Amino acid sequence: MITSIQGTLTSATPLHAIVELNGFGYEVNIPVTTAERLPQSGSRVKLHTHVIYRDDAQTLYGFATPSDRDFFRLMIEHVTGIGPKSALTIMSRLSVDLLESAIRSGDVGMLAKCPGIG
Repeated sequence: MITSIQGTLTSATPLHAIVELNGFGYEVNIPVTTAERLPQSGSRVKLHTHVIYRDDAQTLYGFATPSDRDFFRLMIEHVTGIGPKSALTIMSRLSVDLLESAIRSGDVGMLAKCPGIG
């Protein structure tokens, strides 16, 4: 499994980063909370990653910290109805610290603010 990628950030949007490494440009799907912490284009960057392999695609997801990546994994593997796209959307809306706090305290109002959670 690819657990991280480190290289030159060539471009970034709120939901994607392109990291160039050894002549290859890797498209990495990221939450907005990670995009906000990226350096300027042309700078070195390290993202903690999770890869999903499917018959028709290989998709790389990246996060600013290992704990963000681990929370993403927990959501897609243990929460019914939450796939990678929904998990990224949720993590784009609230930081992992706020999400964990809301879950622990049962703050349904805070969780309901996240798209995909009713």
